[in-house]
Amino acid sequence: GNSAAAGPNRIMALAHLADRPGQGRLQLLALAANAPEPVHVLVLPLAVVAQQGLATGQTITARPRPYGTEFVHAAHQVAFFLVLSDSWQRELGSHPVLL
Repeated sequence: GNSAAAGPNRIMALAHLADRPGQGRLQLLALAANAPEPVHVLVLPLAVVAQQGLATGQTITARPRPYGTEFVHAAHQVAFFLVLSDSWQRELGSHPVLL
């Protein structure tokens, strides 16, 4: 599904999405030896990529939360992006979430 591999993920590639301006796609490789699906894709705003200084070769950590998956930059250990699980997105409707 949409759940990312928990634990450290290396950024293998960073691409701009031509069909979605302002959005970027990170190709992630799960570093956990037991990852069932080692390769994952994370789509996020390019503003977040720039703000965090995300680049190929860096490691970000995916932390499962009850409401989804939180992404943490290994360098500063601060969550910078949240992927809500599908069920939560449906329950929340279109209300903006302020973190």
